[in-house]
Amino acid sequence: MPVVSFEFSRLEERRPSGFDFGDLEVEVALGQRASSRGHSPNQSMMIYISLADLVSGVCQLCASPKNTSYEFVGTGSSFVLRFRRMRTGTVQIVYRGGALGEVTPRDLLSALRGALTGFLERQNALPPEDPVAEDLGTARAELERTLRRVAAG
Repeated sequence: MPVVSFEFSRLEERRPSGFDFGDLEVEVALGQRASSRGHSPNQSMMIYISLADLVSGVCQLCASPKNTSYEFVGTGSSFVLRFRRMRTGTVQIVYRGGALGEVTPRDLLSALRGALTGFLERQNALPPEDPVAEDLGTARAELERTLRRVAAG
């Protein structure tokens, strides 16, 4: 099992729109998990806008040791994840005040890339004319640049 894994889903069954709602789940190697699914009140989020925010925020955190934390709040949701850079250089993922675990920036970025790619390949790619498509594309390009930089050391 990977050190950290993400899963993204879309609730709508029609053609994808940048304003569709969906869910996010993150799991760390020892089975600690956070999910926006199944809560009351509902914590589903505008998944495409949230993904662009998540990717951009995690990239900024991982790009520089000076960045010490990032708080992700799902768009249109009360679902919150916190990412904290530790003195060891790892990133701690926190949900509801409890640490899910710590991962390297490289593992975190790789997990995001894999999950995002898988999500979009499952008939969830936005049409190019969608207003959110450019934001998501920009975030994906930032993810690739940041992952290359982090992997290079």
